[in-house]
Amino acid sequence: MAKIKTITLCADDYGLSYGVSAGILEALRAGRLSAVSALTNGPRWPALGRELVRGEFDADVGLHFNLTLGGPLAAMRHSRRRAAFPEISAVIRDALRRKLPMEEIRAEIDRQLDRFEAVMGRPPDFVDGISMCRRSPAFARRCWERWRSGGCRANAGCATAATGRTAF
Repeated sequence: MAKIKTITLCADDYGLSYGVSAGILEALRAGRLSAVSALTNGPRWPALGRELVRGEFDADVGLHFNLTLGGPLAAMRHSRRRAAFPEISAVIRDALRRKLPMEEIRAEIDRQLDRFEAVMGRPPDFVDGISMCRRSPAFARRCWERWRSGGCRANAGCATAATGRTAF
């Protein structure tokens, strides 16, 4: 008997813009998506997040943890530009040099998760931050600690980077 394979289709960057979010909502309404990852650090998140709650879609909704697009939810004093995240090349360079300001990143992880929960009324089904997890073991460990304590799943890349083994 053939083994049944499951394909999960996740739309990334919900909350990035109205157009991106409207397209994702349309795909959710059509039943075409298994999951959505949401950016919570933008000004549109509260209203767009409420749309996800109202829709009662049959899809997982997760947090797309973000350190490179837009700005932090509170000032990060070690950031080169306090109102905006640094360019991704600077974040990757600092991660490879193990010079990321981990205390500030920990606080931003918590702020983005808290903002998700404030709008959705629950923890995210999963957290996506794989590009950072692959570049910074310390980042991956912190995310893994918070995600496990909050009851949500990290994506496989972060779980593997944090623990050295695939967790699910």
